[in-house]
Amino acid sequence: MRVKVSWKRIIYILILLSPVVDTINGLYLLRVGATGVSLGTFYRLVITLLALYIALRKRSTAGQTILLLYFPFSAVLKSIQDNTLTPYLTYAVKWIYPVLLVYMWKNVFRRTEDTGREYINKIIDFWLWFVPLSLITEYLLKLGYITYYDAGYKGLYYSTNDIAFLLTVLFIYSVSKVLHDSSKKNIIQSLITLIAIVILGTKSCLIFAVVTFVTGILYNSGTYKKLLRNLIIIAMGILAVVLIARYSTQFNNAMIRYSNMWSYSTYGGKVSTFLNFATSGRTPRINSFFTKLTNNFSVTKLLFGWITPDNAHVIEMDWHDLLCQYGVIGLAVLVITYLRIFVQYRFSKYPGVYALIVGMIYTTLSGHIISGALAGTALAVVIIDSQNRNIGYSYKALTRKDKRAIRGSSVQRA
Repeated sequence: MRVKVSWKRIIYILILLSPVVDTINGLYLLRVGATGVSLGTFYRLVITLLALYIALRKRSTAGQTILLLYFPFSAVLKSIQDNTLTPYLTYAVKWIYPVLLVYMWKNVFRRTEDTGREYINKIIDFWLWFVPLSLITEYLLKLGYITYYDAGYKGLYYSTNDIAFLLTVLFIYSVSKVLHDSSKKNIIQSLITLIAIVILGTKSCLIFAVVTFVTGILYNSGTYKKLLRNLIIIAMGILAVVLIARYSTQFNNAMIRYSNMWSYSTYGGKVSTFLNFATSGRTPRINSFFTKLTNNFSVTKLLFGWITPDNAHVIEMDWHDLLCQYGVIGLAVLVITYLRIFVQYRFSKYPGVYALIVGMIYTTLSGHIISGALAGTALAVVIIDSQNRNIGYSYKALTRKDKRAIRGSSVQRA
């Protein structure tokens, strides 16, 4: 009996299970420790090899993918010097992982009318249940890690920025779903995601949750009457946050932490204070890294990078770490690749582009987003979804051509 392999379904399942694998991987790391090689490493390696195979076979993405091979090639060269391949290759793969996922999805679904929209919607919907509920369950069972020494809980999700970015993205989509369909299911998804954000307790998550709530409501205010109603909803939401803040120890600990952080950040003028607070003290590190380069300057270091993976997270800001690890060439390759993706495809308005803008803010002000396994997967899903003009949540998001096509198909069926 011959079994027909569906690449579409295989890729869908592999991406769908990413947070599940990370949860299992977190349990493994909790027991064994960070060894550098784990279930998550092998899982992403399989997906990367599959993505490379598909991308290199297609003329539309072969040239772009060959450019990305600079990263593993650089890793091999550095490993020859230090006689160790695993850490270098792991980091190299992480940097190109989100782009490869986008290329793989586009190639497999390129002849499909809906460009895999149904699968993407299913992925987001599954994540909206699994991710917050898994974190809430781990918090109740006290299974996993605290986010910071003084606040927050991230459960079995090993990387704080990974889970923070994913929860932010999921809250954006959950708010969008509620605004277009205030069903019990959508409201529950939004609430449990918000609860998970409070449990995690990261500054970025909490701020973006508030911004998402306000902008989402204002974006969908078509008339003054609807705007007034939505402003009342915002006021009620603020009241709910105040009540949570009063009775939630978890929330209070987070607020105390960030109040103290603001106090420690107040030096060097208002702009420096704000940037230091917004980046959690990362901006002062930038100068020290460039001092290292200038003190022992060489064109080779500038072009190909000079910081090894073990020291690459001292800054923990993606674009800066990229320059430190892979030099001007590596930075140029990835920046051009992302710009080409953004220019090449047409993007939907909300929530896709909004989630994408949030993702770019994360990559600029913090680290482990582009180079994070789970966060990189979430970024790829956002890019794929935002390129679908009809995201399945709003008829308003369709273009006039799409609407005419829908009305025409309806007439034909009738």
